[in-house]
Amino acid sequence: MTLPTNLFGLAGWSGSGKTTLMARLIPALAARGYSVATLKHAHHAFDIDQPGKDSYVHRMAGAVEVLVASGQRWALMHENRGEPEPALADLVAKLSPVDLILVEGFKRDRHPKLEVHRPDNGKARLYPDDPHIIAVASDVALPDCPLPVLDLDDADAIAALILHRCGLSPRKGEGTTRLALADCAAGQGLLRLDAAVERLQSSFAPVASMERVPVGQAVGRVLATDLVAERPFPGFDNSAVDGYALRAADLMPDAWTRLVPSLRIAAGDAPTSLLPPGGAARIFTGAPLPPGADLVVMQEDVRLEDGAVLVPPGLSLWQNCRRRGEDVAVGRVTLPAGRRLDPGDIALAVALGASSLPVRRPLRVALFSTGNELTDIGADIQAGRLTDSNRPMLAALLAGAGCVVSDLGILADDQAGLERALAAALPDHDLIVTSGGMSVGEEDHVRAALLALGGSLDFWKLAIKPGKPLALGHIGQVAFCGLPGNPAASFVTFHLMVRPLLARLSGAALEPPLRLPIRSGFAHGKKEGRREFLRVRLEQGEGGVPVAMPAGAGPGAALSSLAGCDGLLDLAEEATALAPGDSAMFLPLRL
Repeated sequence: MTLPTNLFGLAGWSGSGKTTLMARLIPALAARGYSVATLKHAHHAFDIDQPGKDSYVHRMAGAVEVLVASGQRWALMHENRGEPEPALADLVAKLSPVDLILVEGFKRDRHPKLEVHRPDNGKARLYPDDPHIIAVASDVALPDCPLPVLDLDDADAIAALILHRCGLSPRKGEGTTRLALADCAAGQGLLRLDAAVERLQSSFAPVASMERVPVGQAVGRVLATDLVAERPFPGFDNSAVDGYALRAADLMPDAWTRLVPSLRIAAGDAPTSLLPPGGAARIFTGAPLPPGADLVVMQEDVRLEDGAVLVPPGLSLWQNCRRRGEDVAVGRVTLPAGRRLDPGDIALAVALGASSLPVRRPLRVALFSTGNELTDIGADIQAGRLTDSNRPMLAALLAGAGCVVSDLGILADDQAGLERALAAALPDHDLIVTSGGMSVGEEDHVRAALLALGGSLDFWKLAIKPGKPLALGHIGQVAFCGLPGNPAASFVTFHLMVRPLLARLSGAALEPPLRLPIRSGFAHGKKEGRREFLRVRLEQGEGGVPVAMPAGAGPGAALSSLAGCDGLLDLAEEATALAPGDSAMFLPLRL
């Protein structure tokens, strides 16, 4: 049974303050005009009816259910009588309809939760092992926590978070609305991009579970836990050059020193003989230093004479040596959790002895296109129809981001059909991505289908161009992303919003995209209040300095601009024009 979207939980160890917070949240939410029901998990042998009461006698006599009623209240008690404890969804189904259900406990169930944490309890936090925890409430700052941290005493802020996560907004003019005015473009009710990315962090939680794979298969995967060095690298003092290993104590400070070679050490050797006073060892790059040696002189800096080595003055201790552990010391976090592993990371992990790595499993993404005007690849193109180019483009982008993509085809502009297709995709996927049908026209049904399935939108419509009609939300526990149908808008919003969403769901560190200053080679006018992203290609300008030029065949180049796009030129909300020679921020897409 699916949990309702208006359910939110408080989780934490005993003594953390869950009940105290619940007692503050209920009146805070009621003050905003909401009816609230609560559901609390109790210990096995709890009792709410005392001996001597008639209801107690009924229950002890063997009644499965006992209902007690009065003019003030009524209560129903049910005895399991050896039956399994009901699941959370079964218990929720017994509640009367309310605006919001707050759950205390049930910390192992899959519903959005706030962790209540007091470090003084001496208990570990729950969130690293529970992807459904979206924030933490604590009585102290938690600078190492990657989730939003709220003050445990600030019931109003916590109530606002719960309302936002459940897709609700205050009804009595108090608190914050779902799209806070400060986050929106003036007068348009559109969410600014920076605010949308920030909100994404609190609205979505990692869903990809951990698995261990051979190190050679971990490229492109997200590291699930810190990789801590259990041995140093290098594992021994070694030579950085071809030359001679010496003892610094044997060298004269102001004159050449004559030394007699007594050892020859190549890479892979394991010398055990002590380098004697006045001796030298012929040594090659990467070879371990012999015991007693503490510097290496390059072979081109010495003179050979009658079987001896003449060494110049001015050498310093440990010169041309790579010390044991100087690259990686034991106990150092060499690769942090959340890092998407590249070939260099694999090399480091192998050098430190790793044969396998704990990584997050790939995200499972269902991909749809919507629109009666679309036909599949290879189909005959009739008048008024278009080949669906969005879906192959998005499938390639998702696969390039490490996702396992289910291409579920084209959906007609029909709400009932959309509801059936979305519902069928829920069980086997972490994320559903659609393109098209997210605007407000009579044939745009995706948003209505999502809401009809009990889904919620964390935000809808961004103050950007292209890509205004973009939606992120949930259908049950599955994340949802509705992209624009315009290919250029879909391409741009994928890079700006879907990539951070994928990072969040996969447990990857959310890093801001690289932005580089670049000179514009063209003029462009824009409206104030919306952030605009222009598809550009790079050309070599005067003096070899690169300049940005429009990608594609012209102003309406929705598709040709994608094929020739090196990146996006980012024009701020307050900008109204771009002139040749102006500096602008460039987001590279081909690095």
